Amino acid sequence: MPETPSVFLYSFLTMVIVGVILTSSFSIYVSFIKSKVEILKLKEIVNKVAAKVEEALLNAVENNATVHLEFTLPPKIGDRYYWIRIRSDSSKTWIEASFGRVINGTYPMYRTYLPNGINASGIFRSMHGRALIICFLNGTVPQLSLSRAE
Repeated sequence: MPETPSVFLYSFLTMVIVGVILTSSFSIYVSFIKSKVEILKLKEIVNKVAAKVEEALLNAVENNATVHLEFTLPPKIGDRYYWIRIRSDSSKTWIEASFGRVINGTYPMYRTYLPNGINASGIFRSMHGRALIICFLNGTVPQLSLSRAE
């Protein structure tokens, strides 16, 4: 009979350990799904900005005018701040985005490319809410800027 209480104790401890393992496994899985959904939302926002950029470029080139497009972006994705940056070099122009603070030299989570031959710069941090795209022609080269709306 003295073995019976120890068997109950060991069974109880085993059940507690199994419960902790299951709970932590589900927690990790839920955070993984949440992260994937946030990345998809970030991609949607970048694609929205890319569409606005293409609209501004089309209007600026067709009308030879300065185009100001102001639009609203969500302040957060889930509980995380994000940033969007437009950049260009001698061969490419792109829009990139990631979560957290902008740090030069870090690789963004998502990047989409724009038509070549555009000088582009600017950054938008999500906590500001409204974004502003300014596009104009400098000779024949489109100039593009992304910032927060004042």
